[in-house]
Amino acid sequence: MSTYGKKEKVCAACIHWKGERNVDFSFIEAIKKQGKCMSEEAFYNLTTSKGCSCGCFKSIYC
Repeated sequence: MSTYGKKEKVCAACIHWKGERNVDFSFIEAIKKQGKCMSEEAFYNLTTSKGCSCGCFKSIYC
């Protein structure tokens, strides 16, 4: 399990990442190490690590 701040540009904090996580007001807690990227402009339907990032990042806090 890993914790990320809401300003970190990692998969676990991206709206496109479909992994198991808990979202709080100021942080994201990634429960599992991996999830699927659902961004059609990035790693669509590929398994990515919670700490990965790409140019299509969109924060879940928008």
